[in-house]
Amino acid sequence: MRPQVAYITADPGTDPDLIAALPALDHAGLDVHPVPWDAGFQWADADLVLVGSPHDVGRRRPEFLRWARNVEEHTRLANAALTLVRNTDRTYLRDLPGRGVPVVDTVWFEPGDTEQECAEAVAGLGWAECQVCAATCDPMEATSHEGPVAAAAAAAAIAAGGTVAMIRSGAVASARVGMVLLAGRVSHAVTWQGPEPSAFTPDAELARQALAFAGTAAGGDGLLYARVDLVEDAGRWKLLELQATSADLFLRAEPRAAQAYAHAVRQWVMPEAQAADFLAASG
Repeated sequence: MRPQVAYITADPGTDPDLIAALPALDHAGLDVHPVPWDAGFQWADADLVLVGSPHDVGRRRPEFLRWARNVEEHTRLANAALTLVRNTDRTYLRDLPGRGVPVVDTVWFEPGDTEQECAEAVAGLGWAECQVCAATCDPMEATSHEGPVAAAAAAAAIAAGGTVAMIRSGAVASARVGMVLLAGRVSHAVTWQGPEPSAFTPDAELARQALAFAGTAAGGDGLLYARVDLVEDAGRWKLLELQATSADLFLRAEPRAAQAYAHAVRQWVMPEAQAADFLAASG
């Protein structure tokens, strides 16, 4: 019997990574079952539950994390539940500079902080346009605001609900490089220099930095997949964030990316020797 993989997705028909990966996963000898994380699925029947593009993680984070811990009691989960706990609250970024990882400038607004102090901190960084979101929200849900006063007010509204808010320059999201890691190796990369990402070839030093940043940000947890988003600032690469929960891996951006992804998933499901024997037997 072929190994069974439950692939967590909001919509299999529009999930670009799943669409690109399905033929490669099938060729690797894996049966894939696309399913929402909150579906009534028998998780113990899967050899691996693979978190692809789950929905409502930001709005339903406690419920999602309870689900992840429950799944891990019955089968293997990638990435691991502890990784998902850490990665879905981006306050982990605050600790990284002290551990040797340069992080993109961010102003944090804690419940109880004042709008005036926040606005002054933002003004000191000279940002004309700011992106504001809750530390636990999907980055795509960030809102744009002109000037520090408006940004501080938006952050205060988020913090009033008991959640830490984060403010960044509006320029960073469109000038970044995304380094895709599969099973501890750099697989491929994309860059944003306009509305759509394009393939990017990193040099050896940038690949080394991405791996080092990911290892520190993940707290030593093993990652099946991740995307390390970096921004160059005054000739120095800084971490924007580690995407290890619902990362778009841009498998369609590189011809061999889907094959590399399928190989990494197969290795995660089965030890390499067992995987080799299975593939030899299956032809």
